[in-house]
Amino acid sequence: MTDLNIPVLIRWHYQDGRIGGPISCSSYSEALKIIGNMKATSSPLAPIDNYWIESDAPELTFKQIQTL
Repeated sequence: MTDLNIPVLIRWHYQDGRIGGPISCSSYSEALKIIGNMKATSSPLAPIDNYWIESDAPELTFKQIQTL
């Protein structure tokens, strides 16, 4: 997939039910890099279940969000 240069927000869901974020990113690929770094450095004291990207842009489909 080519990079989508659209602003997006990253959010995440902790195992205890809390929701984290948002982190603002200038592009979809930047968001994926940040999520990768977050996964690599996440704390066992606050484990994260999943991440998602939010955007109002029609270019960002649900299928792309599911690949996270």
